[in-house]
Amino acid sequence: FLCQFYCDQVPYTLTLSRGMINPTELCRGVFFTVSSASAQESASLSRSHGAMDEMEGRARDLLHSLSSQRDTLKSVQKRMFDMFNVLGVSSSLLRAVDRRHIGDKMLVYGLMAVTTVIVLLVMYWK
Repeated sequence: FLCQFYCDQVPYTLTLSRGMINPTELCRGVFFTVSSASAQESASLSRSHGAMDEMEGRARDLLHSLSSQRDTLKSVQKRMFDMFNVLGVSSSLLRAVDRRHIGDKMLVYGLMAVTTVIVLLVMYWK
């Protein structure tokens, strides 16, 4: 049994088993209550169960939050990789276009020079 009593306005709690002294012998004439240990254990287990349920709910909310953050970060990472790939392709494509433009420009100027020489030769021999 769990024994709760007051002696000189001070609360005391004792666990009694068979053959132990009675708490009234410790402090004569003081009111005390005796409750069964199983009722106290049941109340403690109930409180513990409620605390565990609350902790489990918080953990579930935290896990859900972390999962949604992970999904958000994965989508951001995918977008960044896509952007880097597009920029990489764009920069290499721009370099290729620039080289082609320079080559085309040289080809056009060369053909214009050859055409001008041919026209001048034709006009000179006529």
